[in-house]
Amino acid sequence: MKRAIIVTVLVLALSACRPPACAGADQASYQAYLQQAEVCKGKGDCVGMEEKLKLALQYGPGDEYVWRSLSWAQSNQGKGAESLATARENIRRNGQCAWSMEQLAEAALCCGDLLGAKRAVRRALALGPDQGASEALDNMRAQLSTRTYSVRWTIDPAKRQKEPDGKSMILALPATGLPYQSATWQLVGVESYEQITMEGNPAVRVRLKGDGPFELSAEITTKAYSYKPLLSSARPIVLTDELRAYLGKGKCELDPSKPTAQSVASACKVGGDVPTVRKIIEWFKTNMKWDVSTGGDPTEDILKRRAGNCSDLTRAFVAVCRAAGIPSRPVRGQHTLGNRGHSGDLHGHSWVEVYVGGVGWVPLEPADPASFGRTETMKFRFFHYGFESEWPLFNLGNLGPEESHFQLVKTSL
Repeated sequence: MKRAIIVTVLVLALSACRPPACAGADQASYQAYLQQAEVCKGKGDCVGMEEKLKLALQYGPGDEYVWRSLSWAQSNQGKGAESLATARENIRRNGQCAWSMEQLAEAALCCGDLLGAKRAVRRALALGPDQGASEALDNMRAQLSTRTYSVRWTIDPAKRQKEPDGKSMILALPATGLPYQSATWQLVGVESYEQITMEGNPAVRVRLKGDGPFELSAEITTKAYSYKPLLSSARPIVLTDELRAYLGKGKCELDPSKPTAQSVASACKVGGDVPTVRKIIEWFKTNMKWDVSTGGDPTEDILKRRAGNCSDLTRAFVAVCRAAGIPSRPVRGQHTLGNRGHSGDLHGHSWVEVYVGGVGWVPLEPADPASFGRTETMKFRFFHYGFESEWPLFNLGNLGPEESHFQLVKTSL
């Protein structure tokens, strides 16, 4: 059945792009639409880019770059099947090269086909060096690899929240037991410690040894994992008491009952939960802007001004999902800012998890359609938040680059 669907998508894609018999020589229209597609790309408008490239292909056959660009525009909208069909057609028309195979890998990854994506990357690497495609291939290989990091955090008690006794503090721990992340850890320079749980999150209560800094170190293994194949078989959510907690108000005025959150949720609600989440992501991609100068505002204010940092956008997204009746929660962790090297500093980051019936908690980035159900191997998950008692966990979750450091110790595709 899947094969029949993919073949149908390919036939439809080719029919939409087949040049009309009378227009084969209309180079002016062809070039004009290609230029308009590049303008859309510069604006981050992948919908417009796809539209203009399809129009261009009605007036010319398109070279490798044009077909690859069309596949790229589709994958960045989360259109996995369309992107994969276009990437395959590019190879059929223009042959294999490092760039076309890299895009085939990206399209396969967008579909959740990790094995297909890995095969495409290996094939691209076997074709020989391509200076232009090397960075994109390195990034794709990193996304698909299993990677083990040695991570070290230096915590200064004078800068962090202590417990009421003034002699102890609570730290988040790297999440473990996930299909995409496992971790071991140890503490150095403390008097004693006790592992605890806070709002379902792993944490440790530390008894301080004097006032000096101490270290938490961990070995964290991340691997490529995709929930995408499971999303197609999602079932209606059976609300438990635990899940109902992820539908109401939360810390920092995360309020799904406010008018703007309700309005956006109503505009995005289309059938099941998975299509609704996709519509909310599209709305955020179109309407919300990144602004690092903000932080910690009520979710209603964030939605009204349509801008915020990662934490703002995360909480606003959660408010809209909850307004649509979809359990969701903000997540905190750290990432390498795309650093694929062997060492560097870590940076705090927030993203979203939504609950999908029959699947469980599924990660996403609020304004990235391709991210829904896809994990990142250069990002570490710590804890979900949004409740009154979780703030001590930010003792680790808010550490700056000068206080956290990673080293890549092992990687395999």
